[in-house]
Amino acid sequence: MQPTFLFDLDGLLIDSEPVWDAAKRDVFGPLGLHLTAEMQAATRGMRQRDMVAHWFDRAALRADPDDVEQRIVAAVCRRLADVELKPGAEQAVAACARAARAMAVVSSSPEPVIRRALASTGLDRFFDAVFSAEDDEHGKPHPGAYLRAAAALGASPEECVVLEDSFNGVLAGASARMTVVAVPEAADRSDPRFAIATLVLDSLADLDTSAFGAHAPGAIRDAARASRTADPQPFRQHFGDPKPRVAAKVRGTLHPWIEEFIGLSPFLVMATADGTGAADASPRGGEPGFVRVLDDRHLLIPDRWGNRLFQSFGNIQVNPQVGLVFFIPGVNDTVRVNGTARVVSQDRVLELVEDLRGELIDPKLRMIQGLVVEVEEAYYHCPRSTALAGLWDAARIERHTEQRPLPPRPRSM
Repeated sequence: MQPTFLFDLDGLLIDSEPVWDAAKRDVFGPLGLHLTAEMQAATRGMRQRDMVAHWFDRAALRADPDDVEQRIVAAVCRRLADVELKPGAEQAVAACARAARAMAVVSSSPEPVIRRALASTGLDRFFDAVFSAEDDEHGKPHPGAYLRAAAALGASPEECVVLEDSFNGVLAGASARMTVVAVPEAADRSDPRFAIATLVLDSLADLDTSAFGAHAPGAIRDAARASRTADPQPFRQHFGDPKPRVAAKVRGTLHPWIEEFIGLSPFLVMATADGTGAADASPRGGEPGFVRVLDDRHLLIPDRWGNRLFQSFGNIQVNPQVGLVFFIPGVNDTVRVNGTARVVSQDRVLELVEDLRGELIDPKLRMIQGLVVEVEEAYYHCPRSTALAGLWDAARIERHTEQRPLPPRPRSM
């Protein structure tokens, strides 16, 4: 199926950020709030009413917030007649239109501003619809505007490609589980948070339209992975190349031996990271085989009632990449699986694996939701690390069972 392209407007297609910045300075300045470049950047991508509320919360402004918002919007509309397109914008939009099933602008700006900008630049002829986050309960970085646009255009999130320039917009697209192409301003390109985007470009002029077509989201994702893959070459030049059989063990599907290992494993460690790249590792356990193999590309991990911190699930909402390491007690081999995860409801878990229904009434388990992991890499890890650690050394285990090697955990922890 052809992709549906969802474009941001300000800062991506048109060079309107200076227009908005000037309008905000003109309106807020007489009220005693003098916005610096850093202050302007902090609210970029927000809806105007959210931006106005942000500054009213932080400054003692004697004015009506609604009036301030209307004055800013009016000032912007007056300046849009001469607004310039960003480099490569018209060519990128035209290329996407040729490959698209549908096209829309999804912006935090009010709808009159969106339509005025598109008409004044001639881009309106390319788009099927416009959507303003002003109409939603929550603005970007909430994914609501993108999800509403996709539903209105008859597209699933997986069929959508979002193009954004601000981190708030990128986060909205990623949270909607869409393919995201980020084109940040030059001053923002070093911001590590943009790593949650599928692909990061310096300019729309760099958009490779050959990736567009029936499988555009996957093609863009593959191009992004190629552009962001860590380079092990300096280390290999220093320490040597891996043996061919070691390099060949990494597969994109679950080998039957890997499936059997997972079916016997009662314990795993799951690594996730949030939108800024801050990492977390979480242990997960259950009866052997508590992680279910759905097919050679998908795993189901039930989530049981626990501490309710939900760090892993919060991370996955904005950055679906996960890394899993499976263990079997007494076995020095481990299995590693890397891929993307999505959160599924309790009802969906039971649709996928009916025999988990018993966990709903077991007070020790209490399955509440789950994760479906789409496998990108799966392979066994050699036993060297666990053997060096003596992790399953029977004498050590017996000694530690009889006498703990450290005192009980303090209640304050």
